[in-house]
Amino acid sequence: KPTLESNDSQIPVVSRIGSLAPDVDTMNASHLFYRALDRLKAKFDPAWERYESSGRLNIARYVRGEDFDTLFDQWNENIENATSIECVILLDNSGSMQGNKATSAYKAMYAIKRALDKIEARTSVFTFNTEVATLYRADERASHEIRDGGSTGGTNPHEALRIATKLLAETDRPVRICFVITDGEWDSSNLNQNHEMIERMAQAGVLTALAFIPDGIDYQLTDNSMHKCEVGAVVQNPMDLVGMANQLVHYAVTRRLVTQ
Repeated sequence: KPTLESNDSQIPVVSRIGSLAPDVDTMNASHLFYRALDRLKAKFDPAWERYESSGRLNIARYVRGEDFDTLFDQWNENIENATSIECVILLDNSGSMQGNKATSAYKAMYAIKRALDKIEARTSVFTFNTEVATLYRADERASHEIRDGGSTGGTNPHEALRIATKLLAETDRPVRICFVITDGEWDSSNLNQNHEMIERMAQAGVLTALAFIPDGIDYQLTDNSMHKCEVGAVVQNPMDLVGMANQLVHYAVTRRLVTQ
């Protein structure tokens, strides 16, 4: 399998930010996103050796009356971090995102970030327009407010994708995810290079996902609007992320991005 190469990109400082209050849908979506990711970890975490004759009693197997020698699970500390996650979220905050689309984008980011925080994933968040800014460092957790980096400028994710590539290439965590949250067309000047970076991530085992923030209510994702990401969803409100979470889990299993 191809490896991901690092680069000399510099991680920007945390930008000056405002804040939004999360609503009920955002919090519910985050919880359901978390539950999907947690099921993935529970099912595929190789640190738990299943169906053993001693260890932690598995109540479900006990109730089913299975053989005594299969009722226990054992924890193997040597592979405790085998399903730990490194994630980078890239949020389009160009001028075209102003208004309701920006609000939807920041809510989606927050729901994803909080879900990943709950499973102890390292999750960095960067905004991009014609420049890149850090919204959350990987070691920061989302609080009770949504950080809002505003919306202005053009739409060029090139440096943001280079930063994502760098972080995902250098991490020692085996499960790697890159989320892109955007509303459409990117600068054409280096579009092919940007798509090649996303494809290289996928080839190297990074799960690439895109949340599309549409203008209208009937928008359908196309190959062009997916920007070469493997998993995508139209997100008009935070609850639309729930289906995306299930897609991610299914795709991770299908691609064997985690060890069974």
